[in-house]
Amino acid sequence: MTTTNGKHAQDVLNEAQERLNDLGQEFNKNANQARIKLVEQLRDITQRIQGEAKKADLDESLQEQIASLGSQVNTLADVLEKTSVEEMGEKATETVRRNPWIAIAAAFIVGLVVALIFFRRD
Repeated sequence: MTTTNGKHAQDVLNEAQERLNDLGQEFNKNANQARIKLVEQLRDITQRIQGEAKKADLDESLQEQIASLGSQVNTLADVLEKTSVEEMGEKATETVRRNPWIAIAAAFIVGLVVALIFFRRD
């Protein structure tokens, strides 16, 4: 009877691992699709903002700032396009391992901002 229970437990464990693997693959697929869509949207927004800035009668300094911002956003889009979700996860894990206090501080700040947004009293 112990062998039967042990085999049943192993079967349940194997099934759970398969389900988790399937969920992980589905998550990665959806995350990669979201990453690709984000890259497209970043490039589109940058193009629109720069186009509107050229049409508008803005001083040269502001035009240069908009062009610089557009260049930075395009650089971000390039990095996102070239980096898979798995690589991003690995880099994030490595960063957290090297600098745990920075990660804790960042999580605290993000949580504080979210709390302020959701629990804002008028």
